Amino acid sequence: MNSDFLEISLGSSFMLNAGICGFIKFLEHNNADENNDYKISGQTLYISKEYLKNNENMGMKYVNTMAEIFDESSGHKKFLSRIHNKVKILENVNIADLDENLLKECIKDLNEYADKMLMASKISVYNFLNEYDDIIPITREPFDKIKKSNDLSEKYEIYKETLKLIEQPTIRKLLVYTELLYGKFKLFFNENSQQKKITYLCEKDKRYDITYNKSFYELLLAEIEEDEKKKNSRCIECMGNMKHKKDFTFLIDTADDLNRKKSYYWNCTPDAFVCPLCAFVYTFIPLGFLFFGGDALFVNANNNIKYLKGINQKTADEDSFANRRLLRIFTDEKINAMENVESNVQVILHSNDYSHFRFDIIDVQTIRHLRNGKKYLNNLEKINKNKTFNFGTPNDLHIYDIVFDHIYMHQSFYGIIDRIMKHEFDNNFDYLKNILYLENIFYGGEKMEELNKKVRNAHVVGKELRKSILGENAHNSGKEDDNKLRGVVYRLLNLTAVGDRSQFIDTVLRIYTGYNLTIPSIFKDCYQSDEMFKAISHGFILGLKYVPYNEKENKNDE
Repeated sequence: MNSDFLEISLGSSFMLNAGICGFIKFLEHNNADENNDYKISGQTLYISKEYLKNNENMGMKYVNTMAEIFDESSGHKKFLSRIHNKVKILENVNIADLDENLLKECIKDLNEYADKMLMASKISVYNFLNEYDDIIPITREPFDKIKKSNDLSEKYEIYKETLKLIEQPTIRKLLVYTELLYGKFKLFFNENSQQKKITYLCEKDKRYDITYNKSFYELLLAEIEEDEKKKNSRCIECMGNMKHKKDFTFLIDTADDLNRKKSYYWNCTPDAFVCPLCAFVYTFIPLGFLFFGGDALFVNANNNIKYLKGINQKTADEDSFANRRLLRIFTDEKINAMENVESNVQVILHSNDYSHFRFDIIDVQTIRHLRNGKKYLNNLEKINKNKTFNFGTPNDLHIYDIVFDHIYMHQSFYGIIDRIMKHEFDNNFDYLKNILYLENIFYGGEKMEELNKKVRNAHVVGKELRKSILGENAHNSGKEDDNKLRGVVYRLLNLTAVGDRSQFIDTVLRIYTGYNLTIPSIFKDCYQSDEMFKAISHGFILGLKYVPYNEKENKNDE
């Protein structure tokens, strides 16, 4: 690439890789041209020097982008929505006629609103609003008035006026960004040693964009203009030459404060510095991570940038559990590259519950199994959302999520199947056939295809026996007809759960003999191995209990 572009490549550092993903997200959000402003080739991102130079207030664009992307999930928006939904009733009623309890509730809500808007972090924003030309500044006075007033009508009128002010686009973005500085960003950036509770990305009572420009953007511009011959230091991250350097102090879990602990280094001379470009890219780390409630997740699969970017695209609701959602990512239709993955994938998880990054490895075999089992996982996901169970978890979980928990913990699915069969004994549990296929995919080894074939055959055998016992309407029969099979199914379930092959076969023989039916040859395969017995016995029981949900599903199943 020519000298008009800066180059930065994926490396072993998940921080840098997350930063690259985040910066690309920033570029896309701001409609940068992929052919002119930046280019992606394999593991390298090329950034146009002209693009960087022409963004005079990069700091403002950084603040606005962060606020816009995180706005929907911000506590600021959720809080304002909650308060407004509770007090908006005052708009259409005569306050003098309000029920006393409702009156007290509204007063409490408006006082809570005032307290929230008087937090120190928000007042720090009010202090520099006079420096902006395109807004009407706000101070703490109106919020103080809301708290002091005993007149609900007056409180509500002041509330509406202040709401108009804080909903001005610039102020709204600054308040959301402030929340990020005190919240999500602290997962990645250290607190300022001179000022606790706030990260190195800003300084007290100073505009965020000015601090950002001074600390990162202007340093990068100076490095771009620097004579190559004067770049006599080496970046510890990208190993490129540099003149201007930045220490790791602002990043969490990387290095000590180099201004105070120089004795740790050879001859008391710190050497843990990065170039301005790497430091600039680091600031976009939060955009590279996925957020699930209080968890931040990054999948460090650094085959190439587009692959890395694709696998980290957020496709889940914020309330999803991070580990479970992580595994779901690998089944996403858009990530075709996972078909040919040939190495384990590093997963980085950070949470407010612990102070350091946690590292996990998703092995390549699990990833391939997820891809192979995608069809059956999709079938489970479509099951009624009320189909929940509690297997020792704090809350009831959907069957789909229970399966993913077992995948993550590398646990067999037979325990799930046996427990749900008994739990759902009086209902149709034929959907468990999907879990049987997954069991064979994940733990069947080289016999996976053979085991799945046996499951299908055993399922057909079970349905045929059901038909022989209950007649032509067996697959549309109700619970009264199904009760004819209750005893034998319950016995087979128990024998299957404990792995009693001999008694299981003996019971099957008695059934077929009792109805003067030919015994299917598939049962002799039960003696091949424990895995074969489990596959056949479970498939057979599911067939014996089979009643289709509807005609369409029945046709698809066949």
